[in-house]
Amino acid sequence: MALTRSGRFVDNYTSKRQQYNWNPISGYKDRDVKSLEEAVESIVPFVDKVMQYAEEAKQKCRKNTKLTINESAAIYLYTMNTPFYETLNEALRGENPPALVPCTPIPEGKHVMISYDSNSQEIVFKIYHYLQLEHIPLWLNKQKETTNDLKKSLAEGVENAAVVCCFMTHDYEKSDFCQFELQYAQKRQKRIIPCMLTDVKTWNPSDWLESIIEDLVPVDFHNVSDPSIMEENVMELIYRIKYQHSTSQYIPSQVADKPSYLFELIKYEYKQNSRIERFMNPAKSFPIDQSYINLAIVETKDQQEKEKKLRDSQHNDAIIEAFENIHGTKTPIDVKEIFKTCKNKRRNVLVFGRAGIGKSTFCRYIAYQWATGIIWQEYELIALIPLRSLTADRYPILPASASYSLIDVLRKECFSFDPYLSEKDEKQLQEQF
Repeated sequence: MALTRSGRFVDNYTSKRQQYNWNPISGYKDRDVKSLEEAVESIVPFVDKVMQYAEEAKQKCRKNTKLTINESAAIYLYTMNTPFYETLNEALRGENPPALVPCTPIPEGKHVMISYDSNSQEIVFKIYHYLQLEHIPLWLNKQKETTNDLKKSLAEGVENAAVVCCFMTHDYEKSDFCQFELQYAQKRQKRIIPCMLTDVKTWNPSDWLESIIEDLVPVDFHNVSDPSIMEENVMELIYRIKYQHSTSQYIPSQVADKPSYLFELIKYEYKQNSRIERFMNPAKSFPIDQSYINLAIVETKDQQEKEKKLRDSQHNDAIIEAFENIHGTKTPIDVKEIFKTCKNKRRNVLVFGRAGIGKSTFCRYIAYQWATGIIWQEYELIALIPLRSLTADRYPILPASASYSLIDVLRKECFSFDPYLSEKDEKQLQEQF
């Protein structure tokens, strides 16, 4: 970690490194020792006199020290009054300019968001403390239970984040809360640094998590019982927070150029309320994706004609035959294809059916499939509004000159977890419509 002064690199964290006994270059002990000439050989194409500088450094460096001749010469080379560094930097910038663009500090008003599962709280808080010592602005949500808690994570944590550090475990990848945090961070193009809290050798991330971190190298915090290992890995995390450039891990079709966390919260509600209750024992329920049976949909005219024939029949055989014609085996329609038969630009589908046949479950299943990213991702919002809720008690009759808008209905039906939206949220809702 260094700053540039007078065209050279100088250490800016010596006291901190001595305090924690950190290595100046992480991992240097694992590398082969080279002579000074071998070390600078690769940059000869960029600085034509570098070998001459190295030879001069070996001749003029201090020799009666505990350092080897190569170590002493390397220090002397660093301090030589030559255009070495200016020439090297100019050549490197011409070869790959983005590689040498200095990273800017975390902007004022921004922070590093810590995304974690509550079961990892102990080790995450230790790392959090280390980062605090470096005066890094941090944001962490200790409450991770309700939809309002998630709203705080998305609206404050993700929206104001310069970096999101996700601490991955098996519990993390199974958590809907953590999934929505990290997916929204990706959607808002935040720089993501994965941190591994489980053994990487046995780690097999789920599809949603792998799609985000597949090109990112995690910081390994799996086995950090030794304080020196913990400190070394924390140093790596600090370095990456301050200096690592962002990589392109974003899917263009899923990028949001403005806040959209309100719709993410609706998705979260659909996922949380995705169980079908038993008729006889509502206390027992089953996941909708494991219990749903696709409906067979028939044209209204066809069904009405056959039902009329059934009512007019006087013979049992005819009744049975007509009943089978109406309710026998049908070709089911795939949910995601239901709008394909609509010819107009505004596509409408009206579903009829007797009470208890599964109309509401059908709509809940559609909402769940959209929330989990299986169908209809071209739509920003799927609003599930039960018509039975649109009563005079919930929506009192207004004066003749006034009426309820779609946003009024959405506010009451889709944001029941937070009936008092802030002015900021109201503005976002208006803009998204």
